Amino acid sequence: MLTLIKNADMGTVKAEIQRLLVDGICSPEVRRLATDIVGHENEVASVFDWVRMNVRYIHDPYLGNGELFVSPVKQVSNYREGKQLLGDCDCHALLTAALLGSIGHKVKIVLLDMDFDGELDHAIAQAWSEKLGWVNLDTSSTKPLGWTIKCRWKVDVEPI
Repeated sequence: MLTLIKNADMGTVKAEIQRLLVDGICSPEVRRLATDIVGHENEVASVFDWVRMNVRYIHDPYLGNGELFVSPVKQVSNYREGKQLLGDCDCHALLTAALLGSIGHKVKIVLLDMDFDGELDHAIAQAWSEKLGWVNLDTSSTKPLGWTIKCRWKVDVEPI
């Protein structure tokens, strides 16, 4: 499923991201792919590496003041059909968090103002670690798993 939001307030954007994340976490297809990915290795690192290697970053179509979201369920369906996976940072974050959440990890999406202009312009997934706290999972960048993010402000979107 594709969702287009134009000129929406932060509450509407958060609600849609939360809805897509919960749908992904609860999807048997997403869970099946997550279990295929992780095997017996470090689950968070395995999913991080898989999404990074299998989802090509592309910008949303030019929509003026709009945002296009691709659901994790749609991404997994496309993968199973042999289609190339594509998406911007929020699509990467949603898929990463849904895969991990579907196999029992506490996750959330974090929306960030990375260029300090007062506008949210980046999204990442985070997974909870008892040892480390929230671990950053930015699969749409070249940064390593867990890198520290510098931002002006952030908005957390949890699947509850």
